[in-house]
Parts: sequence; C-alpha cells; structure tokens
Amino acid sequence: MNEANPASAPAAAAPQTLSAAVAHAEQCDAAGKHVEAVNYLAAGARGKDVEALTRLGKRLLVGDRAPLLTNDGARLLAGRRARRGRSRGGACRAVCRRR
Repeated sequence: MNEANPASAPAAAAPQTLSAAVAHAEQCDAAGKHVEAVNYLAAGARGKDVEALTRLGKRLLVGDRAPLLTNDGARLLAGRRARRGRSRGGACRAVCRRR
C-alpha cells in the first residue's frame, strides 16, 4: 500500500486577515453601498494598505462598482506600494502594459 503521509502534505495557506478599511469596504459592497466601499478603499490606500490599494486599482481599472478610471487604476497598480505587496498587483500591471 502506498498511502499518502498526512504529515508530508503541504500546509494550507493561513486565512488572510483583512484590514479595517478592506473589511468595511466588503460590508458596504454587501449592502450595495459601492461609493462608500470605494471611499474606504481609498482611505486604506492613502494609509499604505497594499490590499486596499490593489482592490481600488482593480476597480478603477475596469469600472467594477466604481467609476471607470483606467489611467488612475493602472497608476495605482503600477505604484511603488503595489510592487512591494502581493503578486496580483504585478499581474494586473503586466496586463496594463500589453494594451
């Protein structure tokens, strides 16, 4: 028998703890208050919250529950703070450069 050893299985990624700004934005989105959600994300981005900055940049880039501000969204995703953070910002920047 060749059973997998559970001890050698890769550990599941720990759930991400959301910042207050991102958590409030999610609550606003769930209630249909998208303008307020964008405002929370913008406040988080100003406070150097990389997740808030990335989420705001994506929304602005494609106009998802936010105004369609492609240049501003791309600029946020290409910014220095986004580069220091999560890889999803890098993937979005790569798409923007191909336009």
